[in-house]
Amino acid sequence: MLKLDYMFRPNIKYMAKSFDSLKPLDILDKKQVEDLYINTELELYHERLEYVESCDNGLGKAKIKMLNDKGYWFDKFTTEEEVRDLTKSNFRIIGNRVKKFRKDVNLHKHYYSRRFESEYSLQPHYDGEKIKSTFECKIHQDFKNHDHKKYMNDDESAIYFVIPYKIIEKYMTTKNIRHPGTHNKDPDAHISSKDNPDYQRLREFIDEVESTEYEWCPQNFIPIMEKYDKKYPKVYHVHDNMIRHIDTIPLSYGKPANPLRWRFGFFPYQYVSTKDYGLIYPIFNKPGNRIFSTGSHRLLNCALSKMDIPIFVKFDKDGLIGKDVIELDTPEYFSGHSLFFEFYINDRKCIVRKTDMMIEREILQKKYERNDTVCPILEEFSYE
Repeated sequence: MLKLDYMFRPNIKYMAKSFDSLKPLDILDKKQVEDLYINTELELYHERLEYVESCDNGLGKAKIKMLNDKGYWFDKFTTEEEVRDLTKSNFRIIGNRVKKFRKDVNLHKHYYSRRFESEYSLQPHYDGEKIKSTFECKIHQDFKNHDHKKYMNDDESAIYFVIPYKIIEKYMTTKNIRHPGTHNKDPDAHISSKDNPDYQRLREFIDEVESTEYEWCPQNFIPIMEKYDKKYPKVYHVHDNMIRHIDTIPLSYGKPANPLRWRFGFFPYQYVSTKDYGLIYPIFNKPGNRIFSTGSHRLLNCALSKMDIPIFVKFDKDGLIGKDVIELDTPEYFSGHSLFFEFYINDRKCIVRKTDMMIEREILQKKYERNDTVCPILEEFSYE
């Protein structure tokens, strides 16, 4: 069993101060959660304004100053009212990581989605005659993501959990349990994570890149990535699974590529921004008790960055009254199994068990009771 401190002390790096005051198992109402997310955006927004004003309102100069001084830049919102508007969420983070580059390197052949390569990498790219030596990504705030039902009703509360990364790193084999381009209900969608070594291969790759002098500069990490591509050449045959959706893919992108399995779903800019800058927000979970079914890239990148994973899970207020144990589970990212978390609210402790979909279905049908034989205990930890 993994040896954690009996009193687990979360290690999370946030880019703003709002969430620093939270403690695991804190219960918040809708207004409290809303204020935390909005105050985070306001802090970053005002930080941006201070830089613009310090450069005689020259936006270009302010960007240069921000990149040189702090390594990142936020853009998009124009007024404080827009920041407070719960229908708007579109920060951009731009990081000044790349000092040198190889003009002969084309990351388009390395990455594999229906997006432009500039959104995926640290590779400088041409914009007309101008060469950009930064990376950028859009930040969509979970609490404003109504498409995923990530909002709170007035009668709901949210509980703040922190999952130790050491548990994830010890048991995680891959976060890829569905063929690219398929729906969960597709009979051909499911991929077993049993004995899948993808996570360990990513860890091996990252450790090698970061043991070198230039780390995540493209001329350094791309040749290392190519070496791993040759070492682990298996791919997902995306086109076979996406053929029925081909009419939704813009023709300019051509046919879907067949991504390499060992790094599917891993993008350097996500990992580097997590490791270097930290998180802007905790994950805000979709309705229900299953965690990391969305936001799994944050689960992956926090674990790879050796950072504990914060998450809000919302509950009906009445459902919390008198309830001592809250149960959460994950997708089957762990060698064919899910992790099942039993949080004991009054004792501030957690028992982590191994389970899977079949076991959970049979427990639901009352064929079994949950016990140490059916769902063996893997870990135990207590919050400070």
